Parts: sequence; structure tokens; C-alpha cells
Amino acid sequence: MAVPETYTMMDITGKYTLNKALSDSDASNTILEQQGVGFLKRKAIDFAGATVYIKHQKDAEGVEHLEIEPQIPGNSAPKGESRVLTWTERTIDHPLFGHIAAKTRRVKPAELDDENLKKGWTADTVEAGVIQSHVVGEKWTAIQTWGIQEIDGKRRHARQMTFTGPKGNTIHARLVYDYVAA
Repeated sequence: MAVPETYTMMDITGKYTLNKALSDSDASNTILEQQGVGFLKRKAIDFAGATVYIKHQKDAEGVEHLEIEPQIPGNSAPKGESRVLTWTERTIDHPLFGHIAAKTRRVKPAELDDENLKKGWTADTVEAGVIQSHVVGEKWTAIQTWGIQEIDGKRRHARQMTFTGPKGNTIHARLVYDYVAA
């Protein structure tokens, strides 16, 4: 489902489910495998799909915060994570990926070096800036940009990813999400 007309990158609050048909599903499964996610959990995610709740807000100083709560198949009590868009590294014990170091910011696509992370954004996303996430796991790195892309004539929440695996291999993927609710 497309994002509402009022949806902008300045408030991405909502509930989203991964749209496997529009996403690079094969790459996504390979990435999960290289992140150490077991076969049964990968199959459960593939079958049931991934859902994420995001609450986007600014604090009194105007700093953006994302509260992210994943709904992971087979995990009845997922642990949420907080992201502060200050490009400050924070360690997180993620329920799916284990111990990770993450930093997040808002950035103009033109400021990025990776062409994969720059491509496909709507004009309003380019103007506001994408949200960039840089996550380092035990043996891998995932860099994502989040924003709005027009896909099949509809505005969608999407993420461009450049993933570097344990053996130094690079995978480029696009993840597309259906907007479910605010």
C-alpha cells in the first residue's frame, strides 16, 4: 500500500510490512543468512513477512528520534530500538542480529559516495534528505538510506541497501514497504 499523500520524510511514523514482490527478496534472504540469521527464522520471516512500527519525533532541542519496534516471526516479545539522528554510534543488542553498533542521520543524497544509496528518491525526499543508517555487526556492515520512491506510479516507503558480508562481498538491494497505518 502506498504512503498517504500527507506522508513526508519529516515524519515517517507508521506501521510497515515488507512487500516481497517489490523488494529484492533473493538479496534480502542472502543478507539475512550472512548476518547469521538461522534457516528456520529466515523461512519464518519469508513466510510471515516482516513488520516494523516506527515512531518519528523531535525532542525539545529539535533532534530527531526514531523508535523502531520490529515484529519478528517466532519472537513473541521483540525488543525495540531507539535511533537518534545525530550520527553518533550506539551499541544495541538486537533481537535478530545480536550485538551491533549503529549510527543514523538525515543527509542529502548528493552528499553520499555510494551511487546505490542515492538513487530512486522522489524530489521531496531529495529536498528533505534521506535517513541514513550505518550498522556494523560481528562480521558484516549494512548501510541503508530510507525515503520515498515512486514505484509503479505509487509513493512508497523504500530503503536502498549496500551490504558487505563476512567474506567482503557486496550486495545491493532495495527493500520496499507497504504502509499499513499511522
